Amino acid sequence: MAVESAVLNVNPTPIGVYKNKNQRRDRDLIVSSLERLSPSFERDGISRYEDEGCFLSTEAKVSVLRDWIEACAEDFARNVLKLEFEGKLNVSNSWLNKSSAQGTQGCHMHANAVLSGTYYVKRKKCHSPIVFFRGEQLAWPTRPSFHLEASEQGPYNSHTAVEPNEGDLLLWSSEVLHGYPPSGADGRISLSMNFLPERLPHLYGFQISKRR
Repeated sequence: MAVESAVLNVNPTPIGVYKNKNQRRDRDLIVSSLERLSPSFERDGISRYEDEGCFLSTEAKVSVLRDWIEACAEDFARNVLKLEFEGKLNVSNSWLNKSSAQGTQGCHMHANAVLSGTYYVKRKKCHSPIVFFRGEQLAWPTRPSFHLEASEQGPYNSHTAVEPNEGDLLLWSSEVLHGYPPSGADGRISLSMNFLPERLPHLYGFQISKRR
């Protein structure tokens, strides 16, 4: 029996993509910084740098990149997510990840932030994409105890892999689940960050001081 139907895309998840015109300059500046830094954390094939601080604040040489990143974040927050907040949207913390061939990052989200993102310092086609996960497919009880397996993968029943280029900044709302699988090649370098507005409203509203 023939049926007539339509499909509505309800509650889509926006991911902002901003391209840095000065990516070669900023790549060289960040790589030179890595050469003198020691990892603060190493696990699952990933070396993490400055994860207890804010790389974009402590490294004066990348101040122009920081200004561009914050301008992109404000555009995404106000014009895409339509968020209302007082003052600027500032980087609250930022850190570098350098991955080996087997470097992987499991599904996670970023707490205590309103916006999060990753800037791709070095990424080739052989490196892992970033994967955005569908929460309802991860664990019970986000779906009924009885369920049917999908006959094939499609946009409504699978996670989404995004293949960013070097110099791309990806931004998303901080509760969005993401991660990446092993890539089989080393040299993947990314700069991740969180953002907060200068003032948080509501009952326990407070002012946030920008790191210098």
